[in-house]
Amino acid sequence: MLQFDAALAHAFRRAGFNVAIETNGTVAPPEGVFWITVSPKAGSVLRIRTGHELKLVYPQPGAEPEHFQSLDFRHFYLQPMDGPAVRENTQAATKVLHGTSAVAVELADSQARRHSLKLHSYRRTDMSLNWRTVRTIDVEQACALVASGEQPARVPAKGIFLIRNGQVLPAKHVLRLAYCIANKLPLDSKLKFSSGDGTVNTLSRLGFAIERR
Repeated sequence: MLQFDAALAHAFRRAGFNVAIETNGTVAPPEGVFWITVSPKAGSVLRIRTGHELKLVYPQPGAEPEHFQSLDFRHFYLQPMDGPAVRENTQAATKVLHGTSAVAVELADSQARRHSLKLHSYRRTDMSLNWRTVRTIDVEQACALVASGEQPARVPAKGIFLIRNGQVLPAKHVLRLAYCIANKLPLDSKLKFSSGDGTVNTLSRLGFAIERR
């Protein structure tokens, strides 16, 4: 981010782009960033303490998971350190997440804590559907996309509808878009979920009016 500033971020946004950054967290981000991913390094001073993803390469002496578990991020990932000991590092990361240590129990309390299979150079997208990642603002943005006609439903909606500002919107389609927005997935991602009750419960929990027709 040494060459990236607020003026550049706003220029991208005016051109219709969202700006996402990945950083070691030692420099505060400029305004106008849509998505912030922090990958902290041992021995550095972490200046970004809130964001969307925290991806910790593990193990790193001096950068143990318990140092970061209380920070305000929506997603937490442990990424096994690549190299000759990648098998052992993967097993160690899995043990932290699924073991019985105090750290594992703390991590398990939140569905946003996950094991990432990125090995320093490539990434596998975790497609397990965690609806707790969806926020009210994500649903509102999805509603705006549907209402404007920018993201119409692929098939005619039936059964469950979201009522917002006098508009009747397809609830499942809105929720799918909101999930993509919340998790920074392409808006045309095909998410497999069929529970009408789950759609109703998730949207109702976020304060939206739902009708069955």
